Amino acid sequence: MGVTTKYGPIILCHKPKSKKIAASYAERKIGYRNALEWLQEQNCNNIGFLFARYKSPTTSVTLQTYKEIYEEKVRDEQIKTGAVSSADGYKLGLQLTQFDAIFANSDDIAANVWRWFEQQKIPKPVIIGQESLISGQVLNIPTVNNHFQQVGRCAFELATSKEIQQLAIKSEFILNR
Repeated sequence: MGVTTKYGPIILCHKPKSKKIAASYAERKIGYRNALEWLQEQNCNNIGFLFARYKSPTTSVTLQTYKEIYEEKVRDEQIKTGAVSSADGYKLGLQLTQFDAIFANSDDIAANVWRWFEQQKIPKPVIIGQESLISGQVLNIPTVNNHFQQVGRCAFELATSKEIQQLAIKSEFILNR
């Protein structure tokens, strides 16, 4: 039996350490790997990363995947935190001019980075977003789709079935939208 409260079963939306806890989560590494390999093919070697916070599972897997692809650690100056809302992408624009690529934590944030560069009338770096949102689609920004709707659907199914499974949903890099 999994973890249950008086309100029902607990389903995690990240990979738990224990097999006794039900979970549905995005397996981000494959999408990140494909995105970073594509950036490397584009000769992008100075990538700025936009995260909500420095310490999170998302940040960890992104930085680890970068290290595997580029065979070096991300430098502290490549990491910008505080990217939570779409407006944060615009606010961070001035701090991103030295990069030849930006790896944003959402398409909405990526779209506002794009908008900042457009309004400043300076060349844009290569920009990648996440979550395959309409804002990125309209601007044809490449994205990593972590399939959160599917993650949520599977979490609901686990909660109602009371099964103890860990379901990893593979993310995918989408170049042409």
